[in-house]
Amino acid sequence: MGNRTCVGFCWAAVTLAGLVCGTVPRAAAAAAECTLGAVAVLPVRAERGHYLFTAQINEHPANLVLDTGFFATSLNLEAGDRLGVRLNRIGREAYGIGGVRDVYSGTARHMRVGQMNADGMVLGGGAYWTARQQPGWDGVFGMNMMSAYDIDLDFAGGYAILFEADGDCHHPTVGLAPPLYKVPLEAIAKDRQADILITIDGQRVKALLDTGAFQSFIYRKAAARLGVDVSVMDAPGHEMASGIGPFAVKYFRHIFHSVKIGPLEVHDMEIGILNQKDNGINRIKTGSLLPSALDPDAPNTEDMVLGLDFFQRFHAWISHSSQNLILQYPPAPSVLPH
Repeated sequence: MGNRTCVGFCWAAVTLAGLVCGTVPRAAAAAAECTLGAVAVLPVRAERGHYLFTAQINEHPANLVLDTGFFATSLNLEAGDRLGVRLNRIGREAYGIGGVRDVYSGTARHMRVGQMNADGMVLGGGAYWTARQQPGWDGVFGMNMMSAYDIDLDFAGGYAILFEADGDCHHPTVGLAPPLYKVPLEAIAKDRQADILITIDGQRVKALLDTGAFQSFIYRKAAARLGVDVSVMDAPGHEMASGIGPFAVKYFRHIFHSVKIGPLEVHDMEIGILNQKDNGINRIKTGSLLPSALDPDAPNTEDMVLGLDFFQRFHAWISHSSQNLILQYPPAPSVLPH
């Protein structure tokens, strides 16, 4: 398995029989020197527009949303007491659809995710939803615990698998059968969330890979740049989206003729346009999916998020080792055994 570098947390080393692969057949012919070791196999299930799995926190089951669009693995405040994690406000804010929330922090005595174990795990926290809004949901599993690994998002097969890459992995190595399509990841920001560049109706936009969003959304200003008449958003009667923030946000559905994702092209793709104003955004009442939406003219900010409607269309592999998103279409189960 090689040496393990800890980035804000450290897992105990695990060898999972039958899943640590010396080489990956077919898909890895160009990268025979790179090996993948599966360190966590997470059975995921669809619930109310999201994918969840069950972890163990302080020997209690914890239902976590698998969220590549959220940095910090965090607990809902209502779950902290039940799981034995004391959450304290730390004077920072978390941004999401529906505005901002105060950030809390606490330490789990023990945490188990799949086959991985950690002691003294620092977790975030917030008042993300009430038990009535999302019964049975305890928190989110974010990128601070996933960005050190390659992530196999086999939603059709009911799994998410975290792989540790060892060796020369500059070329993508994946446990997927062809045909495969490669899309370079943009430089990973300090929050470790992964972006790609795509082309919508002839214009380039930056998209966040976000399994925590129930569908794909584009910000109002970016949609206007693409020629969409966003003035219709000021009329009453549109749908509302909610997330970790305290407010619901108006959006309307729009069909974009051509969405090019690397070598693939999707025709007539529906994307929700969020009602972020061009200027004078009130971050409490209008809300944002990301802090960058508060300043859409800032460099290196995202224009949109690719949500679960995108990930359910493909079998996706986020290869942090090679800095690529690998897509399999049509989707099929992983080559590696579960």
